[in-house]
Amino acid sequence: SHHDDIQVVARAKLYVYERAIKANAQNPERDHLLLGRMEEGAKVWDATNLALEWDAVLRHHSEFISLWIEYLDYCQTDSQGFNFDSCFKTYVYCLNIHSRVGSGPQKTFIRSYLLLRLTLFLRESGHVELAVGLWQAVLEFTCFRPAHLMGKKEEALVE
Repeated sequence: SHHDDIQVVARAKLYVYERAIKANAQNPERDHLLLGRMEEGAKVWDATNLALEWDAVLRHHSEFISLWIEYLDYCQTDSQGFNFDSCFKTYVYCLNIHSRVGSGPQKTFIRSYLLLRLTLFLRESGHVELAVGLWQAVLEFTCFRPAHLMGKKEEALVE
């Protein structure tokens, strides 16, 4: 059947992507391969496995903004049962993972992007005050930090 053909082709492509990712372990532009693998995987894996694969790829390749963008797009469009709570939890999850594993020169840029996407989502969902409040908090925290908090580590500041 047509569905079986799609599965066979997707599995073959998955195999090729996985070989290519291994061969390009140090390639700074390997995010295209990682994204291709996720795209083909989505045709083969069930929802649970797809979620686990996304979790793994975001943890191990946190430096690629393209992966975060694709993951959020997937969560806001493709995934089953889209609603405000699950989408909000997704953003919190992304910010949490990224604050733990984020690395590379893009780290601040990606964190800003995640916050921007979160606040746009909040605004579009009618939570304008919350969106504005988050940016106010970030600006206060970044630009007008109280003297007794200067020079402290980020974890201590968040407390």
